Amino acid sequence: MYFKTIFYCTILPFFLNPIDIFAQEIIKENNTLTLSLQSTMELAEDNSTEVKSANIELNYNDNLHTLSYFNFGPNISANANAEWFPQNIQNFNTGQSNQASSAGLKVEQPITGIWQSFYKIQQYSAQYDAATFQAEDSKIKARTDGAQAFIKAQQAFQDMEIKRNDLENAQKQWNDTKILFESGDESKTKIDVLQMQAKFTNSEVEFEMAQNLFQNRVSELKNLLKLNSDVSIQFQSHSQSQWETYQNKMPELNILVSENEKNRSDLKIIDKKIISQDNFIKQTNFEYFPKIDAFAAYQRNNSLESIDINAPEPSNSLNFGLKLSWSIWDGGLSTEKRMSQINEREKLKLNKTKKEFDIRNEISQAYYNLNSNIQILPKSKLATEALEEAYKLSQIKYKTGNLTASELIQVQNSYISAKISLSKLRGDIDFSWIQLQAAIGQLPNANTTG
Repeated sequence: MYFKTIFYCTILPFFLNPIDIFAQEIIKENNTLTLSLQSTMELAEDNSTEVKSANIELNYNDNLHTLSYFNFGPNISANANAEWFPQNIQNFNTGQSNQASSAGLKVEQPITGIWQSFYKIQQYSAQYDAATFQAEDSKIKARTDGAQAFIKAQQAFQDMEIKRNDLENAQKQWNDTKILFESGDESKTKIDVLQMQAKFTNSEVEFEMAQNLFQNRVSELKNLLKLNSDVSIQFQSHSQSQWETYQNKMPELNILVSENEKNRSDLKIIDKKIISQDNFIKQTNFEYFPKIDAFAAYQRNNSLESIDINAPEPSNSLNFGLKLSWSIWDGGLSTEKRMSQINEREKLKLNKTKKEFDIRNEISQAYYNLNSNIQILPKSKLATEALEEAYKLSQIKYKTGNLTASELIQVQNSYISAKISLSKLRGDIDFSWIQLQAAIGQLPNANTTG
């Protein structure tokens, strides 16, 4: 049977942020934010600068891809010219005009450039896909970082609460021992009083250290979530981890490894970058051949205010044809450019091979960590329950004089250590599950069943 306990940080006289662990949703009221593991990951994704930057890059590549289709169409240019001449006697006698103007329009349609444009579209399409996968990868990383920061803060809080309870018990035991000793109880000696006093003092130190660690963890969590310092965070405590709550099951390792190639965004990014380089290299091949464009040009020339009745009328001209240009030798610049892109492509292929091995190792480590923690959990729970019972019995024996203070303190310390270890283990299980989801390329979800 599990008991749900809500703790608030307002118990600390100097710390004003109330905390609840594992709340089910975000609730923001009066500048107080209630977080759960799931809601923290969602908030980390929403506020991540890396995610926002990746989305900006995605929009940029989307625009590049769209604009690249215009390369199939013609290039259109216009020109205009106007001149004014001084009105002098010579111009008047010769009948020259006072103004001359011209305007023209030229249309050029690439012919060989159409194939280059096709490969450029393929290049930008691959870059857009890579940016899409980069955006997905940044979301996974943001969620994983958010989960890690939340679990660290949660573990620090539970550690602090355990040590606070230990401090309260130590103070009570010290006071009770002093009263019994001063009342003449022969079962209690001065040594017992001093040992209980030392236990209380050590508990104070450990509690203060736990408070400091908890404050640092909350500060790190706020920084990661981009929260203002005046926002207080509230957690809610449950006696189970998310893994236990949703009764997840361990997947098969070989299935997880086979999933990585079709799910991992970073592998897809490399694939798309290789495709982009291939299409860029194909574009450079056309630099070795002539460039042919079709063109049509219209020009109109006009002279105004002429006194010569024989002055020519405005002239119009239309011409069209083919334009050929060929860079026969450019000092090896085209070859150097092409070799540079080929070199980049080959490095990407090597990087992909390395990344595949790294991913397999990452999946295996996350899997073994999760599996090991799950195997340890029942034993840790059993040990904690046994030590709790031993501590209760030891308290009874100590009161009746059948146990010394040092013996009681030893049992008590073992029980406290077991509680802290169990709390940390539950957090480690949840984070291992988040890491495993991220390792196979899934968007981490605390509420997902295995």
